[in-house]
Amino acid sequence: MNRGRHCILRFCSVLSSVPSVSSVSSVTTSLLDYSSRKSPLFSSRRQSGNLWSRKQKRAYHRALSGLEVAYSLNEHVRFVTLTSSLDSPEDVHASFSKLVKRIRRSFGCFEYFAVREQTSSGLVHIHLLYRGSYIPQSWLSGAWAEIHRAPVVWIREVDLKRDSKKKIAGYLVKYLGKDPLGRFWSSWNWVFRGFVKFWRMVVSYYGYGPSTIALWRGFLWGRSVVFDHVFVSGRLVRLRQMSLT
Repeated sequence: MNRGRHCILRFCSVLSSVPSVSSVSSVTTSLLDYSSRKSPLFSSRRQSGNLWSRKQKRAYHRALSGLEVAYSLNEHVRFVTLTSSLDSPEDVHASFSKLVKRIRRSFGCFEYFAVREQTSSGLVHIHLLYRGSYIPQSWLSGAWAEIHRAPVVWIREVDLKRDSKKKIAGYLVKYLGKDPLGRFWSSWNWVFRGFVKFWRMVVSYYGYGPSTIALWRGFLWGRSVVFDHVFVSGRLVRLRQMSLT
């Protein structure tokens, strides 16, 4: 038996032990919010009485999808805030790009989802979630001070098994509501390259509802097949290609 065929049989055996999409969806129905096809899981925004903008809903879905990937891979996730000062360069995105390159050279993997916030004082802050290695606060503060002339940074680890992934994503997205001109972005592999287009294909084909949400989560956890693709070890793999390796 070649290696590729063994991979498929092994994967199928895993699928056979997983509850069906319909059974999973019946369990999660009470947690679902049907008000937006862009943010599939229930959040606390209805409790506050404030509906999110389309931008916030898109950001929520993308942030949460990356957290589901991190959870499935048992990766560490940390929340970071990078501030600005009166002496900071005007282009905070250029500074952030330099910081990302420096982090990857020093610590390796660094996949992130970031939100830009312009405060009432006019200064710009960046709030982000990242998957990757531990970064000492002193190192991060020194690097950001050198690059952006702002030494104040905040970092802490979030526990995806204890803390609600929905609340973590919602906390980050709330900053978009404070700044109408705020924007969000992510690294290529925060989920996987091309995942936004892939998600839209899923909704277009299956429709939006509990079974689709359950299918998407199972897919990100490596337990469901979508359009003959599987998501295993943080990589999107086509089963036909897999069988030929």
